[in-house]
Amino acid sequence: MQVKCIKLVDKSTELPVDRNDWLTVGKTYRVIFIEKPKDGESLYRLISDDISKKPVLFDSSLFEVLEGTDDSWVSEVTQNGTYRCGPIEFMTPGFWANLFDGEPHEISVLKQVVGLVS
Repeated sequence: MQVKCIKLVDKSTELPVDRNDWLTVGKTYRVIFIEKPKDGESLYRLISDDISKKPVLFDSSLFEVLEGTDDSWVSEVTQNGTYRCGPIEFMTPGFWANLFDGEPHEISVLKQVVGLVS
């Protein structure tokens, strides 16, 4: 899924900005996962501009959709009512927590699915 960042607001001044540490207005990003908590707004997980190249969640209202999701994506609704959609490899319970804990398997899966190079 491809999106374009259309707006950013500085959290301290609440004024519009062209970029922050994570995103740049006008830049296109690849969404690698979608989450929508029950009674919440949709969140896009994407590889941001920061050097860590970790997949971060952002409010979908910051983006314009340029291209829809891949036909191979799967979706589910969790027990707590969160809608999740993305590659099946990312649907394993605990995948994102393990990834951010530095687990080698999850890091390898992310790199393979997203095409990241070390």
